[in-house]
Amino acid sequence: ITPTKINLAKSTNYRLNIHVLPETIFWLTTCNLPTLSQNEVPIPDPVLGFRYRPTNTTTIAPMTVTFLVDEDYSNYMEILHLMYKATNPDMSKRYQPGEATGSTGSLHILSNNKNISDVVFTFHGLFPTILGELQMTNESPDPMLTDLTLQYDYMTYQSGVPL
Repeated sequence: ITPTKINLAKSTNYRLNIHVLPETIFWLTTCNLPTLSQNEVPIPDPVLGFRYRPTNTTTIAPMTVTFLVDEDYSNYMEILHLMYKATNPDMSKRYQPGEATGSTGSLHILSNNKNISDVVFTFHGLFPTILGELQMTNESPDPMLTDLTLQYDYMTYQSGVPL
């Protein structure tokens, strides 16, 4: 197999779009494609002892990303709002019956020049579970970062999809 692209993937060119937050962009400094695991079922065999077959359930680990917080904290606050919508003590401000509690999110893998790439991973039923701390300090010129953990139902892969 001869590859059509010979540039190696860099680990700094990621963008996350959460579809219920269409105006908010999350520029990621780190991300992972989460672990998927599937158990096996032993089937007794009189000659071989056991044969193994996969179960019909998959366990999906949460996805963890680190994103750049914008200067007005809007992307941080949008995630905070989604989390409050699920757990607000005021029941009238929570998700209403029939309202979707998860969204679709797209992880765009950008080219080495941060241009549109052919690779998009889409996470279905996505919702935030952990929003990391914001470390406020005047001792560092580095941009502000925080971690975000997201759970989802399943992931799909697309190639050739524009941003």
